[in-house]
Parts: sequence; structure tokens; C-alpha cells
Amino acid sequence: MQSFRRTARLVLLTMALAAAGAARAQDGAHPLAPPDLSSPRATLTNFLALMNQAHTHWKSGGHTNHDRAQREAIARVAHQFFDLNDIAPSVRNNVGRETAVFMKEVLDRVELPPWELIPDAAMVATTTDGLSQWTIPQTEISLVRLKEGLRAGQWVFNSEMDERAPEFYERVKHLPYKPGASVGLYELFVSEPGWMIPRSFIRALPWAMQARYGGQAVWQWCALVLTLTVTAGIMVLIYRLTGRWSRGQHGAGYYLAIVFPVFAVILPQSATDFLSEQVFITGRLFALLDFALDLVSLGALVVVILGVTNRLAIAIMALPWFKPRQLNAQLAQLIIRAIGVAGALVAVFEGGRYLGVPLTTLVAGVSVSGLTVALAAQDTLKNLFGSLMILLDRPFQVGDQIRIKGHEGKVESVGLRSTRLRDANGHVVSISNEEMARLDSKNISSRSHLRQQEVLRLRADTPPGKIRSFATFVRSILENHEGLDPKFPPTVQIGFSDGAVAVTVTYYYNSPNAIAFAMFNEKVTLRILEGMAKEGLQLSHAEHSGHGEHSAHGQSTPETHASGHEPHESTHEFKHEPAPGSEHESGPESPHKSTHDHDPASEPKSSHVS
Repeated sequence: MQSFRRTARLVLLTMALAAAGAARAQDGAHPLAPPDLSSPRATLTNFLALMNQAHTHWKSGGHTNHDRAQREAIARVAHQFFDLNDIAPSVRNNVGRETAVFMKEVLDRVELPPWELIPDAAMVATTTDGLSQWTIPQTEISLVRLKEGLRAGQWVFNSEMDERAPEFYERVKHLPYKPGASVGLYELFVSEPGWMIPRSFIRALPWAMQARYGGQAVWQWCALVLTLTVTAGIMVLIYRLTGRWSRGQHGAGYYLAIVFPVFAVILPQSATDFLSEQVFITGRLFALLDFALDLVSLGALVVVILGVTNRLAIAIMALPWFKPRQLNAQLAQLIIRAIGVAGALVAVFEGGRYLGVPLTTLVAGVSVSGLTVALAAQDTLKNLFGSLMILLDRPFQVGDQIRIKGHEGKVESVGLRSTRLRDANGHVVSISNEEMARLDSKNISSRSHLRQQEVLRLRADTPPGKIRSFATFVRSILENHEGLDPKFPPTVQIGFSDGAVAVTVTYYYNSPNAIAFAMFNEKVTLRILEGMAKEGLQLSHAEHSGHGEHSAHGQSTPETHASGHEPHESTHEFKHEPAPGSEHESGPESPHKSTHDHDPASEPKSSHVS
């Protein structure tokens, strides 16, 4: 009676496998048709048929492109019989392939119930409680019905199988195979190399090389060490060849230095594929190797993205429509670098997802890291936003002469953190962009003209006729003078100021050329002195003050002209001692004190009556 039951089960199993084989043959006309997973019976039937087909292909040992394509197609289909959503995409292919082999070895040894007792689609549809799970009797192997996603309604082995399948195999591998089983499938899977390694070479190795330790054969361990050594050696060689190129930021070598991180992306991935498809490293060892090598590739990819964008930012300066003096080039560089940072963040998120790191963990990690960085680098963020304000508002261009924070110099560069000025002494002054955007600055290069004002304090007892004649003389000097702007005619005003007669001379020079302006001032001053000597005019013993200013049209802004470069505010005081016995007559003038103050706020104010 017992032998009759075994014979009946064998006949039913043969009929089921034949039906599955016929269905597969019929599906040959529809190569893209997915396997039938509509019920536990359909899933088991199609899984056993598929793995028998895989066993046949592995035993055939064909190395043609067609054979390789068939094996890869079978492996992709085998994934669909398992719930691998909790497996990292980077190792999902290997885990699915290994789990399928272990499950086939287990099912070829344990007793399955009669096929008519395994629920099919009709039986599932008639259940009133909505059948969602079915377990093979006397085992812990369960099939579940997926409830959501694109595969909702399909019956697959539950998500625990990828972890427990090796355990189940260890517990049943001492049992004999059932009739019709794919004998030695696991040994073929873990021992046969890929198409790049001759099988005859592996089979000719001594027994010691075929022995397995830690889940891998000795020859696989040797191939693993050799692969990692060659990969590391190539990377070190490329680094030494290209490392010195990245020291500068000029020339073709700087751009070729990006070759090393590009190879650092490609080589670890090539090593992973070789170990997976040719050496067939399996289990947790491959998972650890894959994670480590993928992490190296991900880090190198971030370096490539940042390196390429930095080189693009530098290269645009050579384009004809970008001029170094214009902030458009600086803004374009900032945008390109910002795109690089955004691309690096996307690579980190996508790479983390590919490695199996949950998105919530990545977001939380980036958020916490971002908050930590923001708190620790507040000044850096202020400077970054300051550089954005400078580039958008454009108060000056690269190459302009500006004055800010007591410094005056030519703008050499506007970076992400600071702006660099080169002063008249050749020193480079770096000012943070936060201060450059917050403080008031004077763009000397953008002025339209220069302004000079002299206040001559004559003695109060000077005859009015001489004062009138002197004023007429000064007006004649400035009439149609060099650099005259009709919109801003020169003026000579006479008034009283603290017991003296103040003659205020104001004129404009319609050119920002400070050197030419200084030479013109010298000519005017000498002619005025000649006129005073001719008329016998003497300065009051209070003082004579004068200061030069330059401003845009319609504004009066004191400026300096020190060292023949820019006008500078000055105050000249000439004190005259009265002649003995007289309070209104004085002897020869003698300069007593002369001061030059470069701070506009400290300049003495001279009042005059218009």
C-alpha cells in the first residue's frame, strides 16, 4: 500500500512537471511572458520546472553567447518566485539566485503533499477567508500572497527564505534525492566557474583546491585574493601616474587628473561583477565584498561629480563670452559648483538606496549632519550667502578699485568665502564676503569725475578791492580749464569765517584719472600762490584748509588722492605770527604745521557763505 502511494505521487509529480514543461514550451512563443504565480500550486510547479531547466543548462557547460543569455534569463526569472523587497538592490541578483538553488535542493528531498491538495487558483478563489498564506506540511516553508505593489496577488516564497534557505539545506542535505530531482545542482552552482574561466582548468585542479572552507572553494579564495590585488594594484598605478597632475589648476594635466577617480568608480564594479559572475563567490562573504567595493565606487563617484564641475567652473573663464572682470563669470562658476554639490547629494542618496540603506536613515543622517555642520559653520554659511549677494547685487567687478573697512585696493577675486583686494603696497587683503555684503563700500573705479575744494582764509583787514580782484583772478584760471564739465562749472565764493575772509574755490575734473587730476591741482595751486604774492595777500593766522573730493554726478563724496593714485582729504594750516607792536600786521609767513588725514570723518570742517 505504501509503495502504491509513492508510485501514485511519482506519477502525479511527473504529470505536473510535464504540464509545466508543456506550458514553458508553449510560452516559447511569448518569451516575455512572466511565470504563472496565481496560486501555491502554480508557483511550486513552475519553480521546479524552471530549476530543472537551470540544472540542464549548467550541466551542458556551453560557453556560447546564447548559452550565457539563457542562464542569465533563468536567473532573472528565478527572482520572481521570492519576496526580495528587503534585500539591497546591489546583491538582490546573487541572493535570489542562491536562494533558488537552496530551495530546489530542499524541495528535491522533502515530501510534498499530493498536487491535488495544493491550492490552485480555483481553490484560492473559493476560500471565504481570503487565503493569504500556505505552508508545506511538516515544514516551515511558506508561500504568501503579495498584497501591494506591482506584483499584488502573486504567490511567492516568503521574505524569510533568503535567510533560512541555507539553514533548511543543511538540515536536509543528508536525505536522499527523490526521483526526478536535479541531482548535484548546488555543487554545480558553487563549484563551476563562469565563461571566462575554463571549466576544464578548474576540474583539473587537485582535490585540495576543490575543498571548501567558509562556504567557498580554495580556488575561489585564491581567485578572490588575486582579483582584489590586481584591482588595488591598477588603482595605485593610475593614482601615481595622475596624482601629480592635480597639484595645480592649470594646463591639461589638471583636467586629466580626473582619470583616477573615474577608474576608481569603474574598477571596483568590474571586480564585483567578475567575482559574482565568473568566480561565483556566494553567501555573506559576497555581500560584504559587494558593499565595500560599492562604497568605494560611490565615494569615487562623488569625487568625480565635484571634480568635473570644478573643472567646468574653471574652464568657462576661457570662453569668449565670459570676461574675468565681470561677475557673470563668478556667478556662473558658483552655479556650476552648486550643481556639483546637488549632484553629489543625489549620488549619495541613490547610492545609499542601492546599497540597501533605508531612505529614512539617509534623510535623518543628512539632516542631523546638516544641522551639525550649520551650527559649526555659521560663519561659512554667512560668507556663502554674502558671496551670493555680491554676485547678484554687483556693487563692483573684478578689477575695480574699491575702498572698504579702511582698506583700498583692486578686487582680484570673489570667492565663496572671501573677496581678495590688492592694495597699493602689493599686499593681498582678504575680507569675508559677509562683511563685504554688510558694510558700505566705495567703488572708486566707477566714479564719473573728481572734485577739489580749497578754502583760503585771508586776513579780515584785507581791502575788499584786493579780495574782489583776487577772486576774479582765480575765476580766470578756472575758466575753460582742463577737464571742465559744463554741467559742473567751477565756483569761487567769498564769505566770513571766524574773523577771516574765506575764499572757497571749488572745481570738478571730468575724468577718473587721478594722476592727471593731481598734476592739474598742482598747476592751479601754483598759479593761485603767484596771484596772492602779486596782490600782496596774506593768509589769516587761523588757517588755510583745502580738501579734495570726487563723486558721481549730483553727489559730493570726500575721497583721497594719496601717493598720486587717488585724491586724499587734506587740511593745511599756516599760522602767521603778527609783527611786533601790531595786532593787524604780520611779518613774513612761515609754515607752522601741515597735517594730512586720510580719514574723512576726522577732517576739519570749514564754513563759508555762498
